[in-house]
Parts: sequence; C-alpha cells; structure tokens
Amino acid sequence: MKIEQSIVIPFCNEEKNVRYVLEGMSKEFKKGKYNYEIIAVDNASSDNTKWIIKNLSKKNNRIKYLYVAKRGYGNAIINGLKRCGGKYLGYGWGDGQMDNKDVIKVFSTLKDKNLDLCKVKRINRKDNFYRRLQSFVYNLLYRMIFPYMKFELFGDMNGCPKVFTRKTYKELRIISKKWFIDTEIMIKANRYKLRIGEIPIMFRKRRSGKSNLRLKVVFEFVKEAIKFKLKGY
Repeated sequence: MKIEQSIVIPFCNEEKNVRYVLEGMSKEFKKGKYNYEIIAVDNASSDNTKWIIKNLSKKNNRIKYLYVAKRGYGNAIINGLKRCGGKYLGYGWGDGQMDNKDVIKVFSTLKDKNLDLCKVKRINRKDNFYRRLQSFVYNLLYRMIFPYMKFELFGDMNGCPKVFTRKTYKELRIISKKWFIDTEIMIKANRYKLRIGEIPIMFRKRRSGKSNLRLKVVFEFVKEAIKFKLKGY
C-alpha cells in the first residue's frame, strides 16, 4: 500500500528527546490507522542521536534514518522532504515540545478540509522567556518587511508541524537551508493564494537539552527577508 502521510523530523543533538518523539508519534499514527512514514533526519549530530534513530528504525520500518553532513535546519528539512513518498507531507520538530496528537490533527485537517497547507499556531506557550521574545521579534520583523500579508493567518510563521499536499510541495520549490525556511513557505503560500488552515495548540516546555536557536537567527532572517523582497515577494 502506498504511503499516505510522510513527516520529516530533524534532530540535532537531541539524544534525550529522540526516542520520546519518534515512539510517541508512531503510536499516534498507528492508533489512527494511518499509512505513514517518519523521516528522522540526523542533522550532523555529535551525540548519540544517530544510534538511537538507527536502533528505532530497525524495530519499526516506518521510521527511516537519514543523515545530512552539512548542519542547517532548512537543509535537513529539504533533504528529508525529498525522501518522502506520501501523498501528504510535511515537517515538525524533534525537541518534544509538540504534542504528537496535534501532528495527527494537522494531517487530518489538511485532508478533511481539502486544504493546500495546514499548520499550528502556538496560542499557549510554555517555553522560556528568551524563546518567546525571539519569536516575538521574528514575527514583528516579518510584519514590518511584509506588511501586506494577513496576520490572522500568518501570525505564527514558525508554527510547526507544517503539512501540505504533494502538489503544493512541488509548487513551493523550497530553497532556504537555514531558519528562514518557515517564512519562505508562508510568503509563497500567500503569493500563490493557497488554501491555508491553522490549528491552535499549546506549546509545551522543552523536555530536555537546549534549543539550537540563537540571536544570530534574527540577523539571518533580516538578510534572507531582504533577498526575498528584492526577488519581488
């Protein structure tokens, strides 16, 4: 039977979260009787992330290991999406802050409402102050640079998981290999007038480890945003 749902999860030094994320997600997909696959991307990790994913993939052939040598959030996602065989595909996070039930909800909403793209909107955030501040600044900058975009649909640019149809995936032609990837997708979705759905969720505290987000991400955003602006977006 052909795979219907594919999701890419990048992991960068997430040895304390990877088992929880992959086993929990698999459990929810199985519970809903989905024909799924999880592309678990080792984003050039230097800890035991690689071996944990490989061991899990041996026990569950729905979990597929992929290694990328050049570290980058967008790069890991782009390479993972290329491996996806599903009719519906997308990506999420490997830090354990997503509720796996919400992952299933995004896929089912996309299909049931015949959407092109569906994502989450974090309306109740339990992560630390620094992460919330960074997200606020990021979204504020985006509103200043791209004021024509509807904030009610694009108020949480980085909300994940993001899932889309295969047709939409091909149309988006994603190129951003760093943190700008989420913004690129939403800018293009607006330009192509895609049917977009958004699900409100609670964003939990990080289970373990440290976020890879740094202040330099804001500067990367400004740089990439200007490039996109110059391209006519």
